[in-house]
Amino acid sequence: KALNHHIQDIIPDSVLLSAIENEKEYSEISIDFVNSEGVTLHLITNVSLVKQGDKILGAVESFNTDESLFRIASRLLNSDDNTSFSNIIGESTAIKRVKFNANAIAKSPSTVLITGESGTGKELFARAIHSASLRSSMPFVTVNCGAIPDTLIESELFGYEGGTFTGAKTSGKPGLFEMANEGTIFLDEIGDMPLNLQVKILRVLQEKTISHIGSSKEIPVNVRVIAATNKNLQEKIELGTFREDLYYRLNVIPIFIPPLRERVEDLPLIVNFICDKYANILNRNIEGISENALKTLCNYPWPGNVRELENAIEYAINYTFDCNVIGIDSLPGWVLNKPNLGREQKIEINENYGNEKIRLQRLLDKKGTTTAAKKEIANDLGISLATLYRKLNKYGL
Repeated sequence: KALNHHIQDIIPDSVLLSAIENEKEYSEISIDFVNSEGVTLHLITNVSLVKQGDKILGAVESFNTDESLFRIASRLLNSDDNTSFSNIIGESTAIKRVKFNANAIAKSPSTVLITGESGTGKELFARAIHSASLRSSMPFVTVNCGAIPDTLIESELFGYEGGTFTGAKTSGKPGLFEMANEGTIFLDEIGDMPLNLQVKILRVLQEKTISHIGSSKEIPVNVRVIAATNKNLQEKIELGTFREDLYYRLNVIPIFIPPLRERVEDLPLIVNFICDKYANILNRNIEGISENALKTLCNYPWPGNVRELENAIEYAINYTFDCNVIGIDSLPGWVLNKPNLGREQKIEINENYGNEKIRLQRLLDKKGTTTAAKKEIANDLGISLATLYRKLNKYGL
């Protein structure tokens, strides 16, 4: 139906004539186009001049939806990402339970909140959930809410119209929620999200639409949200730095990743995997780790969890010279100088995991879940309210 019509009758924002008149090529110009169904599409247009010598014969303009370009880019960026639950190392009861629960809800569209200490592998679980979901062929977009400055995070998440602020691209810019359309957006460190933006995240979850900065036009988005934090969000709610309504929207499916010290039986498997990984990266002939060195690693508390263990193994491989087995002398000083409880004691603590959870659940059933009730429980246990919240968060209560 477009044949034999002037291009600006079909696409009013076309820059084809401008390219010919100004003898200038255009690339990656953002325009709007209302299709035959009355739906506004955001297009990226490129114009190339057709020349014979120095004479301009005409021009060719090509269009693509910005959304499809983002999908192409996402597929290229994530083509080597085959993260699945089988790639998550661990045979302990604790980690097998988490993998089972996460895999069980992977195909659901519901929002997921992953909690756990720094370095426990929250993004790894988020990627595995996406890979096992019905959206696995669509984009997986990661946003580190704590790493982007407050002044930029809104424009990064929601995009902006051209000329909205100084330094903005004249063509405008789509946001990360649009890039993740039909796929998954992973909001890491959600506990660091500024309060004013928490309202907008809540609106996306409720209305399934976003608006560019500088525009009142609503853009529908179909995105599954997976959020993660190492902060105690209930404690932040009490302090007034996190919205309670957003917390309940995010915490539809809570998943807690246990710290490494609570699944010490997985440590030998993880160590072997990391040894193989860094032996290849560093081009070293390392076949494993000595029994004494492994015992030393098992007796360390690992406050930085798997991420810290990875650093320690990389360090040790660099300092293993005379043999192909990592010995105790190759381990970093911070591991040698800070022993933890013995392995037997740590396993005993893990066995008490269920007893403490049952006790807390009984106290909640008896006294209730209000703030006043939790203060009373904390007093009865002789701990601070903040510590109680950490325990409740740990056990998913």
